[in-house]
Amino acid sequence: MYKKLSNYLYLSLLLFILGVIVSCVIKPHGLVANCGVSYFGIYAVTLVPYFVSLIGPAILFILAARLLGNKNELLKNFFWAFAILLIGLGITPYSINSFVSALHTTLGSILFASQLLLSGIIAIEYKHHRSLTYLWIIEFIAGVMCALYVTPQKGYLLEYQVAFEIAFSTILILYSKLLQD
Repeated sequence: MYKKLSNYLYLSLLLFILGVIVSCVIKPHGLVANCGVSYFGIYAVTLVPYFVSLIGPAILFILAARLLGNKNELLKNFFWAFAILLIGLGITPYSINSFVSALHTTLGSILFASQLLLSGIIAIEYKHHRSLTYLWIIEFIAGVMCALYVTPQKGYLLEYQVAFEIAFSTILILYSKLLQD
């Protein structure tokens, strides 16, 4: 079961990165627009890779939650929350109006905070695995940088979001491998 969980987590990260890379190739201005991954959700030309980067992982988190069943309630509940938040982000383009923009930003903030919380719990639980601690520190720093770049007109929100998600996903993948042992 945990081997299959690892596969879901690898695929989730792959879809996220693939969607972001394809979006950047199509609309390279997203790298400097300081709107993060969400920049790609407001253009028809990047909607497919945008949905691949958000809805793809959401589906995989649902599959992972169902796979876990009652074996790890904490992880299962976080996976369901991640899926709901990712779908919410995908269907609330920030450019519609100020209410939807605020909702989108709130959903993203809750997603990042909950991801940071889960990976922090894992890093504390397995503190003897220093790689988990180091990855959590990277994730935390990237999260702080994301928070700093949410409102300015220029910045590197996308780049820090990607760094955050890579660190977070790597923690989950390592954790799933530890659960296999």
